[in-house]
Amino acid sequence: MKNRFRVGLRTSDDLSTKIQLEGYLAYGLKDEKFKYMGGFKYKISSKPGNSQD
Repeated sequence: MKNRFRVGLRTSDDLSTKIQLEGYLAYGLKDEKFKYMGGFKYKISSKPGNSQD
């Protein structure tokens, strides 16, 4: 069982239709350490059906 507090964020198309930023910060209660992740996606095409995921 994981015992941690975690907060995450992700931008929406309201901010930008080409770039998406995301990340989280967590604190582990057992090991008393911070964990984190961050990243971005750049959409080459915004045409329907051309998913770049």
